[in-house]
Amino acid sequence: MIVSTILNTTSNYCLLTAEQRKQYTNDDMYNATIIMMDVLTNKMFDLMQNENIDLITCNAMAEQCGKELRQFIKTYTNIDMQDICKTP
Repeated sequence: MIVSTILNTTSNYCLLTAEQRKQYTNDDMYNATIIMMDVLTNKMFDLMQNENIDLITCNAMAEQCGKELRQFIKTYTNIDMQDICKTP
């Protein structure tokens, strides 16, 4: 799959250059977060199916996950992802 190849290449680059400080922008943070949330929600859907979790509960889980991820990023970077989304 093309997406897996791109993600493998990107993660390998990050691992190979781990000693070097990269100059990531807030847009980079936003894009990485979108990718992570896409993978995470896909895995949450797998859990929902495997554990027979109803859609209402799954939606609540996804919403809480997003809130917690936003707070995690804010706590450790002082970046509010909603502010990035508002920037044109």
